Amino acid sequence: MMFFKNLLVLILTLSCVVKQLFVAAKLPQAEVDVLNQIVKTMGATNWTFDADTACEFHEKSAVTELTRNISCILGPDNSTHHISVIEFKRYSLSGVLPPELNQLPNISKVSLFGNRLSGNIPSQLGNIISLTYLDIEANQFSGTVPAQLGKLVNLGTLRLSSNRLTGNLPTEFAELKSLTDFRINDNNFNGSIPEFIQNWKQLWRLEIQGSGLKGPIPSSISLLENLNQFKISDIDGTNQTFPDLSNSTLLRRMTLRNCNISGEIPGYVWEMNKLRVLDLSFNKITGKLPNVAVPGDLKFIFLTGNLLSGNIPESILQKGITVDLSYNNFTQPTLEHRACRNAQEFDLNLFRSSSVANNLSGVLPCKTDQKCHRPLRSFYINCGGNNVIENGSTFEGDGDKNGGVATYYSNDHWGFSSTGDFADDDDEQNKYYVASSVQSSDISELFINARIAPLSLTYFGYCLQNGNYVVSLYFAEIQFTNDNTYGSLGRRMFDIYIQDKLVERDFDIEAKASGVLKPVTRKYNATVTDNILQIRFNWAGKGTTALPQRGVYGPLVSAISVVDPNYKPAKKKKIVEIIAGVGSCLIILALDVLKGSDLQTISFTLKQIKAATNNFDPANKVGEGGFGPVYKACQLQQKEKIMELVDPKLGSEYNKEEAERMIRISLLCTNASPSLRPTMSEAVSMLEGKTAIPDSIPEAGSYSQDLRFKAIRDFRGLNRSQTQHSTSAEDLYTIDDESYLRYNVVKDGYKMIETRSSDVQLSTSMPSWASSSSTSAHDHNNINTNS
Repeated sequence: MMFFKNLLVLILTLSCVVKQLFVAAKLPQAEVDVLNQIVKTMGATNWTFDADTACEFHEKSAVTELTRNISCILGPDNSTHHISVIEFKRYSLSGVLPPELNQLPNISKVSLFGNRLSGNIPSQLGNIISLTYLDIEANQFSGTVPAQLGKLVNLGTLRLSSNRLTGNLPTEFAELKSLTDFRINDNNFNGSIPEFIQNWKQLWRLEIQGSGLKGPIPSSISLLENLNQFKISDIDGTNQTFPDLSNSTLLRRMTLRNCNISGEIPGYVWEMNKLRVLDLSFNKITGKLPNVAVPGDLKFIFLTGNLLSGNIPESILQKGITVDLSYNNFTQPTLEHRACRNAQEFDLNLFRSSSVANNLSGVLPCKTDQKCHRPLRSFYINCGGNNVIENGSTFEGDGDKNGGVATYYSNDHWGFSSTGDFADDDDEQNKYYVASSVQSSDISELFINARIAPLSLTYFGYCLQNGNYVVSLYFAEIQFTNDNTYGSLGRRMFDIYIQDKLVERDFDIEAKASGVLKPVTRKYNATVTDNILQIRFNWAGKGTTALPQRGVYGPLVSAISVVDPNYKPAKKKKIVEIIAGVGSCLIILALDVLKGSDLQTISFTLKQIKAATNNFDPANKVGEGGFGPVYKACQLQQKEKIMELVDPKLGSEYNKEEAERMIRISLLCTNASPSLRPTMSEAVSMLEGKTAIPDSIPEAGSYSQDLRFKAIRDFRGLNRSQTQHSTSAEDLYTIDDESYLRYNVVKDGYKMIETRSSDVQLSTSMPSWASSSSTSAHDHNNINTNS
């Protein structure tokens, strides 16, 4: 026991001595001068260091990751310090990378992430043999990577992502056998992915996304057994089979997106027990998915944009697993399939997951109603926001709709499909992909919020009238700032497809709008041939991914409008004329619907009826008036010529679709069978286009047997026999309380006859209790709905 006490005292004593030596030690003036020259070359102002304080300079924000850190090690003489670490992150430094760094003989880590440094990477960095960590990600470096960096044999981390680097990767990089972390995303390199990466046996993380390099992925990738994070995406080149990763059993994240991979998914993939994210999107993968148990840790499966077929296996449909199968050739699941039956239990996206003859069923998976009830000519969407009226048009908001990792949403005429997980944001929930403005501004409400996605976002409209459209896309960069802080350093880029045609590559909102928080609108022409229009926004690995914070990248859209430029809505006055022309019967018809419906008390005021007919203006009368057109309407319907009912004086200045809709509804409302007549709410819904209009064409020869028309003919004949003059349009529409009561007697009379027609042989003459009245035709057609 005494031995351990003495040992503890000795250790504490030595620690105090070393600490005193470290505090007493100073940085050599030569290194102080080099340090001050380095920060000056990088564009820092008012940064001055001295021998006493330089090694004690440590600043880091836990929230913003704004970092300014200089660390030192104690020299072998225990009297001097030597700089070992330089970290200036997210400081917007706008100078160049100083070659003087090679004058720091003990430097091991240089991290300059998130600045505005430009120019070439100095070749002198290759002389810093002590360097183990070099991070210059998210700057503006250009030119080729110097071959001299291949001499950094102790280098473990090399991060060159999000710059403007070009050329081939130097073959000298084959000597970097200590590499554990290599990232070159978002650059403009040339050539193919080099074979020499097989030498990096200790590699733990490999990222080659949107780098400019071409495929194929070298087969020697199979030698990298220590891989944990493996991301390769958006490489051009010939088709290739699935790379052999069977030895990479430690894989946590496998991303092979848009790599021209064909063939089937190897069986060993479903046996990788540590796999958390599997992203094989936008390849040419074929075959069927096996109905086998998936690894217990697997949470995200992205298979969108492939050629997978067969049935959707229920083994991947589990709570806690997010699955995106959009854009594939699976067998369309029936409504009884678990994918449809329990859709609310899973994070599952089946948008266009099946190859079917009916395109509508592709965009409306698991929907019972897959028919178009009315053609659309336009739609407006406020992406990520609320309903907003802009320039007289209402942009429907979808801000209350969750849109996470694998999301599908649709309403009665448009919807969206969203896929992808924001990497490195430490958030696996990802239930709400909506961005809000990071600072106050005076931009329109339409641009305050926006829908975002880490990979692919598709907005679609369906049941559109085939033809030509103008698609307007509204953008404003609201996640970056317009100052000189780290919040302004981000760069967003994505591609835009309309009707599966690329219309914008590497679209940069800030560049197009000449700044952040500035609206910009892009217009495109599109043709609809199958009643469906699709607008897809796709991230292809370009742009920063961690500014102003991790997980800020990918598509962002504020609003969408789709308009048929040749469509002109009918003028209100013309619609009134059409309503009157469908037969003066519409007033009688409305009352007939009300009397025959389930509603107990429905009424129109005289004021309402006068307003509908412009005070019974004769100019709104077409043809004979009265009940005549009702009979003629059924004849023309049988001959499929119902449009002949429209007043020819209108010419072509009216909406034919609306006119036909009103005529067809009026025919339904006068159906011989009360059970087939729509209720008032149904009629209104059909007039508004919300409900389909069922076909109901009377058979030839049925008109003479239709009790409605027998009663009407007898009623009109009786009226004529009691009058000595022709009825004018004005007479037809005069209204008083007494005549309305008499009308009800007549109306209820033949309604009673209809009800009993199946049992009794009826006479077509009017009931005696109705004909005994001395009321003229003038009186019978007078209606006061306030009675």
